[in-house]
Amino acid sequence: MTFPKEFKEALSHLPSTEKDKLILRLLKKDLVLANRLLFELVNTNTVEEQRDKVEKTLLDQIRRSAENGHYSIGYLNFDVRDLSGFITEHVKITKDKFGEAHLNLIMINKVLEVNKDFILNSKPLAKTRKFCIAVIARAFKIVMIV
Repeated sequence: MTFPKEFKEALSHLPSTEKDKLILRLLKKDLVLANRLLFELVNTNTVEEQRDKVEKTLLDQIRRSAENGHYSIGYLNFDVRDLSGFITEHVKITKDKFGEAHLNLIMINKVLEVNKDFILNSKPLAKTRKFCIAVIARAFKIVMIV
């Protein structure tokens, strides 16, 4: 969205306390932007350190999920989508383009490694096929990022 020149000028003439109040109200509505600013302005961790934290969390969640078992291939697909959202949030906050490809690749490899037997023996085949197509799509996305 582009703003008219007059609007920008009117904003620049607002008192700083009023601007601060408006910024805080806007940040409450956009948590991704708030977390991004928090990361950039306050957080002492580097992007690499954040990426390592996310990677550790991903691997822990994948391991825990595999230990608990899945009711169906659909639940595994749901877990993969949930993990993908976690990666996407990290990328939006840190602007970590390398991390997007790296973390998605780690996620796919680990999920397939840990759940190989479950995936191969899953029924019905239509849901297994849907899961495999989703994995292929993610792999293609990774290739396009790199």
